[in-house]
Amino acid sequence: MSMALSLERPDYQFGRILDYGLEHVPDKTAIICHKDKITYSELDKKANRVANMVSRYGKPGERVGILSVNCIEYFEIVIGCARAGMSVVNINWRLSPREIANLLEFNDCKIAFMNTGNETWEEELKRLLGGRPFLVDMMPRGGKPSMYACMIAGEDNAFSMAPVEPDDILFHIHTSGTTGIPKCVMHSHKSFVSEMRSCRDVIGFSEHEVYQVMSQMFHVASIGPYVELMVGGTVVMFDRFEADRYLRSIEKYKVTRVSVIPTVLKLILQQMKIKEYCLDSVRVINYSACPIPPSVLKEAIAMLPHCEFIQSYGMTEMGSIVTVLGTEDHKRPECIQSVGRCIPGCELKIIGEDGRILPDGETGEICVKGPAMLKGYYKRPELYERYVPDGWLHTGDLGYKNGEGYLFLEGRKNHMIISGGENIYPKEIEDRIMELAEDVEEVAVFGVENEMWGEVPFACVVLQKQSRLTPDEIRAYLRDHLAHYKTPKQIEIVQSLPKNAVGKVVKSELQKIYKLKER
Repeated sequence: MSMALSLERPDYQFGRILDYGLEHVPDKTAIICHKDKITYSELDKKANRVANMVSRYGKPGERVGILSVNCIEYFEIVIGCARAGMSVVNINWRLSPREIANLLEFNDCKIAFMNTGNETWEEELKRLLGGRPFLVDMMPRGGKPSMYACMIAGEDNAFSMAPVEPDDILFHIHTSGTTGIPKCVMHSHKSFVSEMRSCRDVIGFSEHEVYQVMSQMFHVASIGPYVELMVGGTVVMFDRFEADRYLRSIEKYKVTRVSVIPTVLKLILQQMKIKEYCLDSVRVINYSACPIPPSVLKEAIAMLPHCEFIQSYGMTEMGSIVTVLGTEDHKRPECIQSVGRCIPGCELKIIGEDGRILPDGETGEICVKGPAMLKGYYKRPELYERYVPDGWLHTGDLGYKNGEGYLFLEGRKNHMIISGGENIYPKEIEDRIMELAEDVEEVAVFGVENEMWGEVPFACVVLQKQSRLTPDEIRAYLRDHLAHYKTPKQIEIVQSLPKNAVGKVVKSELQKIYKLKER
């Protein structure tokens, strides 16, 4: 059976992702969000209405902003804008009004759709923008239909798709910002569709699945729902995560595949100990976005023995996925701590400080390239020259490959600690501390300035609720398992760690908070 969206013209157009569903299952439920549902046929008509509406506010190639919690309307807007040939600017709705206003202005948006759930912030955003761009409120108010619903109600259900070239920009997606101000990554129709096809083939999406996600749609990790729509499956989603609701939804809709980040997986496992759920329908658990503690993965496999586990590693600049650790790989002890091997079409190399390619087993910077690479950074060509100087994306991640091509992560390049001339990789220390999993919930290791050594490692540890583990006990354990200079000079027990929108620990925040005091 032929699949829609071949990469040959004109089928690389993202606006055609509903083709397969419309041809084969037009009346099937495409998306479920809370109590709302929409079929493929209905979604197609709504997307066309959006395309007709936004075409009056801008021309093909211009930009439309969206800052919204997950909802069915998000898909209507994205697909509609793609059909109109306009670029979609995805913005984190959790940002402050000033940050959102700056991003809308920076991206030169003609119109923006808004649903943050925070009326006070939305009013402040309107005041800051002063009417430019034009904001469309997606939330119903006072029992009346939303401004968005009213605006598209009178639009035609039909739309002639705008001509789109392969390199025309589809998405502006902002990086997660662990290293500072988010960079605005541009992806073309062809690059993003290419990544969708790779995800479908490697991870195994199909029309027979009910796929439940928790990631917010402004993030590149949410490519999965688009892939599921491309193949005619059903997507189940929420505006915000809550463990009990998430698990009850699996029961209700007979979900077959779930997608989580490690932090969320841990919360799900904790909730499963509190209350019993029937999860027999789930066959596949996809996890990604940040490294998973070995103890969490081990517990998940034990509690969900009938499930297959698939891990992916990637980044915004690559349209999402670079490597995958498949189901069979999870059964191999020598592979379980890796993030897998490159997906078809992607290449990977490890380089040293001098730029030379390092042999297997040596840690260096991870460089990648492939058909889904970014087209550039909006208004920042110098960033492209910095991060893609030779046709390879220099990720800033540290890692090494083994003889079979499996990639093992060792942290971020700018997180590496140089103490007395010795390179210290925080992840090695974090992994050792997490061996105390019965007592330790989370840990972050980072470098702080030291007059004698230049930098020394510092650890912030979140303990399990009932634990009475002390910093001295942790330090004693580390000294038995690591070189002395790798043992953190100071270990702080904390209640929580600062995280960004996708659950990654923001170590730069910790470095600002903790200053090493000589004792």
